[in-house]
Formats: sequence, structure tokens, C-alpha cells
Amino acid sequence: MRSWIIATALALAAAPALASAQTAAPAPLPDGAVAVAADQSGVRVDASVGGAVAIQLQRNASVGTNWTVASKPDFLGDPETLTGPTRISDRPIMGAPSWQVFVFPVSAAGAGDVTLQKKDRTGAVVETFTITVNAADAQ
Repeated sequence: MRSWIIATALALAAAPALASAQTAAPAPLPDGAVAVAADQSGVRVDASVGGAVAIQLQRNASVGTNWTVASKPDFLGDPETLTGPTRISDRPIMGAPSWQVFVFPVSAAGAGDVTLQKKDRTGAVVETFTITVNAADAQ
């Protein structure tokens, strides 16, 4: 019984150390890109021609969710997709979410909506993200 109490006390004492072994990891962001966070759906974003807009979302590929581009205006090029962990840990984190960042190059002036859809493994849309991009020539 005494050894069980000691083992429990040691496990509880180690718990904060295990929790602090994980830290938040920033989303990948190319230099000069306008960052758009997941909580900014519905906002208007200003960008310059020659720059880029980076939409930073999270997915959980282990449960089958992924973001896809539903629509974008013609003045934005096809996006580059960057990924990375949302947490930095000393050990692998099974089933953890990861960043899915869409970097749209701005090729001309214009205004229009970008819509991304989060789909589950069956292809059903489970979430929608939309922003309006207002692109102008760099001054």
C-alpha cells in the first residue's frame, strides 16, 4: 500500500512536467504574406499586388478532415499549401491537429471572396471559411 501511495505521488508530481513538454507551434507563414487566422472568417483583407495572402487553418488528418479551396477570384493565383504541427513536443502526438496554410499569390488588383471548405472523410462539408480580399497595386 505504501509503495502505491509513493508511486501515485510521483506520477502526480511528474504530470506538470509532462504537460509543459508541449508548446504551441506557430503556423507556417512566408515572408511578406498577409496572415489570416481561423477566427477571421467573414473579414475583409487588404493585400498588395506581388504579395500573398496566407490563410492559417487547422485540420486533423487522423480523423479525416481536410480543407479545400471551394472558390477564389481570378486575380489570386493557385495556392501553395504549407503544413506543420500545431504543437511542439518531445514525443510524437498521435491524432493531434496540424496547420494547413493556403498561400495565395496576388497577381493583379481586384476584390473578391475566397471560400475554403473543411470536409470529413466522406466528403461532407463540416465547416466553411470565407474572406474578402481587396488587392491593390503597391504604392
